Amino acid sequence: MLDLCLVWPAPVVTAYPPGQPVPPHAQFTKAPVLVLSGDLDSLTPARQAKHSAELFENGRQIIVPNSFHVTAVGDEDNCASGIAQRFVRDLDPGDTSCTDHIAEVHLVPKFVATGSQVEAAIPSEGNQGTDADLRVAAAAAYTLGDVLARWWVNYTGKGVGLNGGRFAYRSPSNLTHFQLDKMKWVQDVEISGAMKWDYDYPGGTSAHIRVGGTGTDAGELVITWNSRVPQAQATIAGTIGSHKIAATMYAP
Repeated sequence: MLDLCLVWPAPVVTAYPPGQPVPPHAQFTKAPVLVLSGDLDSLTPARQAKHSAELFENGRQIIVPNSFHVTAVGDEDNCASGIAQRFVRDLDPGDTSCTDHIAEVHLVPKFVATGSQVEAAIPSEGNQGTDADLRVAAAAAYTLGDVLARWWVNYTGKGVGLNGGRFAYRSPSNLTHFQLDKMKWVQDVEISGAMKWDYDYPGGTSAHIRVGGTGTDAGELVITWNSRVPQAQATIAGTIGSHKIAATMYAP
């Protein structure tokens, strides 16, 4: 936890030797104890938290899928916080089925250099876009997803694209507003415009963007999806060149 970046080769002497966390033969309370664990927690792994829960006669662990080190505080999925509140009130977590409906962490299928290498969005009824257009539309959606991914590690109110461009954001409440200026996730497709994202469930995301770059005709797209819904689909509508675009894809 303290050595986020390890020196290679590993030092012979442990920098932080483990100590005895509690005195031998310590007596743990018999009161009900709840241990909430994010299954992706890298600081207190779920297996370690399980051992902690087992120290208590009436300890219980609940694993929150697709979650990290903090689950109940700042709960954007409306799940772990309710479990914790019920436990404090009733000494019982109650219905925990909400843990089955927390959205997966979205990752790009692969990093590519150009829009032509992106898997095309799936055409919907009324689509006139070519296969190349639908690849550009998908690249535009992935560019938006990249902005959201960078938001998580950004506290400055601004950032840059993977292959160029800039974005800025402001968050007056749970609703975050983004301004995009020639953002590039791939080298030959850029987007500019606005996106708004509701941090909490269901995580509504809506973007109105202009598309351009060396790899596409100019166009305008509206891309929407819910970031907190499992297996969410993004809807893409608008135009690229003279072609009407109507498509869907796995949300970025």
